[in-house]
Amino acid sequence: MLIEFLRENDDVVRDASVVELGSGTGAVGIAAAALGARSVILSDGGSDSLVRLAKDNASRNVASGAIDGEKTTIDVAAYRWNDAAPPPEIIAAAPFDLILGSDCTYSVSAHGALCDAVKALLALRGGGGEESENGDGGGGGRCRVILGHQHRTFAAFLAGRGFAANGWGRDPHLDMFVETARGRGLVANEIQTTKLRWHGLLNVTLLELTIA
Repeated sequence: MLIEFLRENDDVVRDASVVELGSGTGAVGIAAAALGARSVILSDGGSDSLVRLAKDNASRNVASGAIDGEKTTIDVAAYRWNDAAPPPEIIAAAPFDLILGSDCTYSVSAHGALCDAVKALLALRGGGGEESENGDGGGGGRCRVILGHQHRTFAAFLAGRGFAANGWGRDPHLDMFVETARGRGLVANEIQTTKLRWHGLLNVTLLELTIA
């Protein structure tokens, strides 16, 4: 659904400098590149083989012409969110206009590290490393942070976390992420929710994060 959002709002990504967190195979970042981003960094903290797969997928899309390699650069970096700082490849590509993440909020234990990674990337906009109220780091321009959360309501129930106070079909992990973000100095605003199945157990919510 995050890719659909970018397609329907291509002005968000056109000519932007983009970094994708938890990119996996790189689908979202590759879509951003195909939609006209100026530069894209795919980043993931998984296995070396997963990082290589993302590199291969990016190369194939450039070779096929799906990505205009003359107008868009696309690179891949290993980035574990609990590291002290983003890796050199990401720092060199900063500042970013757009930070994306798809289905990277399902693990409650990773919520804090994800929020810290977002703040570290926002701080790369300059201005002495401190964020201004609109999240631009004082470096001019605003970096948008958009994350896609796939609800796993039944899985959360089986894990003993029950259902969210807002009712059936809402994953309590989403509310837990929103709370963690608030504690890390971020505001998570829900901008869109799409129902993928009639039973409402596989909804997808898009969140936009800003500095509190």
